[in-house]
Amino acid sequence: MTLDEYLKKNRVRQSCLAALAGCSQSMISLVATGRSQLSPEKVLRIAEATNFEVTPHELRPDIYPNPTDGLPVGCKANTQNAQELIHENQA
Repeated sequence: MTLDEYLKKNRVRQSCLAALAGCSQSMISLVATGRSQLSPEKVLRIAEATNFEVTPHELRPDIYPNPTDGLPVGCKANTQNAQELIHENQA
């Protein structure tokens, strides 16, 4: 799910997500609209703030190429075949 979809689906304000993730509301807005990319550190913070409903892979597939990259061990994220996917570092 994209960040914009997450915000709309869960009726989360950009400012609330920004506070949870430790970044600015304007950064959330820029990312949600596709006008900016996040640093690897901020990707993980935002993914965590969404309870991994938005995964690092969905935020930055260029640096998290696999659907389970950046997810904590045992995380059942919103990915296809999540039970079958195991991050190489989790094996």
